[in-house]
Amino acid sequence: MIDCSFVENLGETGADVALLGSMIALGRALGMSVVAEGVETPAQHRVLMALGCSEVQGFLFSKPCPAGEIGALTVRDTPPLLRAVS
Repeated sequence: MIDCSFVENLGETGADVALLGSMIALGRALGMSVVAEGVETPAQHRVLMALGCSEVQGFLFSKPCPAGEIGALTVRDTPPLLRAVS
């Protein structure tokens, strides 16, 4: 899991992208699923996907909600952002 503190300033310097790319590559090389926390903007999402991060979570997709409400999130229409990226 990549902490949101690494994601929040993503793109401000090339070092941010290099560090995240290394973290994602290491996790994948070890056969781990890599999840980035705190994704709030489409730009953060695009960079993470380009770096090979397969799973993201954050306010870009939904506010925190009880487990009982998750099913409703999966059946609603896919947001345009996700259609464009997938």
